[in-house]
Amino acid sequence: MGRRSPLRNAQPNSVSVCGKLLQTGQSIQVPEAAVGPREKRMESRKKISIRKSNKKGHVQITCTLGR
Repeated sequence: MGRRSPLRNAQPNSVSVCGKLLQTGQSIQVPEAAVGPREKRMESRKKISIRKSNKKGHVQITCTLGR
């Protein structure tokens, strides 16, 4: 009988948002138009948070994985 792979219990520590890889705690500013249904779904699942930015027409996206 073979051993269990350590990848079996692996957990991701980064997500792909608007074409960028974000690790837990990282944030980026993107234009509001760049936020699509995929990002909205990730926000509802608490993987990222989307907030208004201090730049007009932009939003700040923060990765909240593992928090």
